[in-house]
Amino acid sequence: SNTCAIRRLSPNAGGIELFATGVGYVWWRRMNPSGEWSPVWNGASDSTISVASGVAVTGVLHDHFFLFARDADNELRYTEYNGKWTGDWQNLGGELMGTPAALMSQEGRIDVYVRALSNGQIYQRWMHNGSWIDSWFPKALASSDPTVVSFNNSHLDVLARTPQNTLGHEVFQVMWAAEPVDTEVPMPAGNPAAVAPQPGTAHIFVTQPERNGSIWHGFWPRKP
Repeated sequence: SNTCAIRRLSPNAGGIELFATGVGYVWWRRMNPSGEWSPVWNGASDSTISVASGVAVTGVLHDHFFLFARDADNELRYTEYNGKWTGDWQNLGGELMGTPAALMSQEGRIDVYVRALSNGQIYQRWMHNGSWIDSWFPKALASSDPTVVSFNNSHLDVLARTPQNTLGHEVFQVMWAAEPVDTEVPMPAGNPAAVAPQPGTAHIFVTQPERNGSIWHGFWPRKP
């Protein structure tokens, strides 16, 4: 699982925030637009939990974002920063493996994806204007953690390795496509990271421990 996550402070300004898991906790450090790092690592949230996964971070405003992680009981937790940490880690339940993926495509809307411990199936849950939908919604079967990218606020691409070890893809464009797509692009073992730099392109990256940590790069052209 990914142990670090990075977030730009805003789409139009420099600076980044770096989040890392270590010894069961989530730590946070910021580099401002001038390139200067905050002097020390700080704990994320007003409370600590025993984190058993990497961390996912998402947000569209400079000082407002959400962190997601799996705890030691394999349940999904999240915490919110809005100028300051707004409280403790909240429990969204579930029984999952690996690291969650999350995306805030617009202010007030977050989609989060996890992989079930029981069968590897991907499940989705979302928040709209501060309220979480009550249920988890099943998506495709997968043999890796999911990753999610977007190039506008009405489009989502959820990517993961299929049980056949190829790149799998589910598309949301106003509504979900009827079926997940097996792109038939061979994909190595490992958990993907992805970016959609512009409509019509997706770049997928996977670390390959069996190849001395080399990174596999897949490029997938698609219609916007």
